[in-house]
Amino acid sequence: MATALQVKDWLTDFDALVARVDGASPAEARVMVELGRAKLDAAEARRLAGEVGADGDTRQAARTARSGGKRSKASARRAAERARAVSKNQRLADDMDSGRLSPEQVDLIAGAMETDESAATDQDLIDRIADTSVDQGRKIVADWKHRKTTKDQAEAEHRRQRRLRSLRRYLNKTKGLDTITFEGDTVTIDEIWNLLQQRERQLHDADGGRDLDWTRHPRTREQRLFDALHDLICGADGAPAARPSAVLVVPVDGDDCAELVGTGPISDTAARTLLERAGLSMMLINELTGEPLWLSRRARHASAAQLLTLVVRDGGCVQCGAPWIRCHTHHLTPWNAPAQGHTDLDNLALLCPSCHTNLHADQLTLIRKPDGTWGTRAALDHELTPNRPEPGRRRPSRRKPTTTTTPARRRTPPGQPVRADNHTNPALFDQPATQRGSPDDDAGDG
Repeated sequence: MATALQVKDWLTDFDALVARVDGASPAEARVMVELGRAKLDAAEARRLAGEVGADGDTRQAARTARSGGKRSKASARRAAERARAVSKNQRLADDMDSGRLSPEQVDLIAGAMETDESAATDQDLIDRIADTSVDQGRKIVADWKHRKTTKDQAEAEHRRQRRLRSLRRYLNKTKGLDTITFEGDTVTIDEIWNLLQQRERQLHDADGGRDLDWTRHPRTREQRLFDALHDLICGADGAPAARPSAVLVVPVDGDDCAELVGTGPISDTAARTLLERAGLSMMLINELTGEPLWLSRRARHASAAQLLTLVVRDGGCVQCGAPWIRCHTHHLTPWNAPAQGHTDLDNLALLCPSCHTNLHADQLTLIRKPDGTWGTRAALDHELTPNRPEPGRRRPSRRKPTTTTTPARRRTPPGQPVRADNHTNPALFDQPATQRGSPDDDAGDG
């Protein structure tokens, strides 16, 4: 037990370190804070690891982490789970200490242990997570879990989640707001979330869409999601029918679990439920009937077949992991750049609106690594489209102003692929009429 004098001496030394951070440049201060935080978390994980039970029970470790009284239960649980991973592999704490792994990356490894305890000692998994961002690490862990999950495990987990489902109402005294929370199985929550996002996109367009700077929108995205929930439950004009969109990958041989894109492996029971009530999309490709996935310069916009393939391949935004239903199709080499990027599968990726805008504003090029993860580099001159905005500035809208006359609807010429809309993806799923006609996919590519 540390004495008051020992604590005082430690704080004096720590204050000297903080003073050095305060006097450093912004870039140096960021690195110092990150490394310092990782070292403190590594020290805590080592201490708490001794309180993790031999069977992996983390309750005592969580109680110790929260014993000061100024830490939330969620934060204490994360620290205890991190300690459980360190109890299985002390090198994880060493990697945090050296800065090779961040605490969040160790949390990803701890999360993977829920499926298989071997995650803590799987050096290949650890190395892949260490070499990429936290957002990319989540996808790596999801793929790892998928390989480790059996049908029986998926079925048991689905039953457990259904058994614990609940909804409750309470008053958030801190904010003075009435609150409803609901918890349930992953598949059902994903259905609800996808419906909310579909409706939120309608409300976003009604608020001005991309033609109006987001700071001038009358509602934040969180407020639109709340209004979307109200519309879907209470009814409103233009609200999509209660039929969620989903992309389900089913193995042909039937031995492996079906996988719901954006969620991961699901049980047969959950898959059957989806087949009954969700808007599912299926694509079969063979030598005789398959749609082309490489369109070269024949078409600027991704086809429905390309979009579906991207959904299955990328799962969502390749940078932050946002759900695929919100993503744009992005040309790695822009269509309108001097290099004249092609609308080919290996030159396309899914990006959410925020990551898409930032990528172009910062003049970066998206690259895919050999292990399937994604990174960025500075764009070369021949990869930049004309009139690039300065870094950090939003690109002004290039759409023509709205006129008082309604132009005739253009039909897709015979033989041309169906265009994939960047928000609602009407080429994959039937959507309400008010959702159609959103901005072009990859509008940021010029």
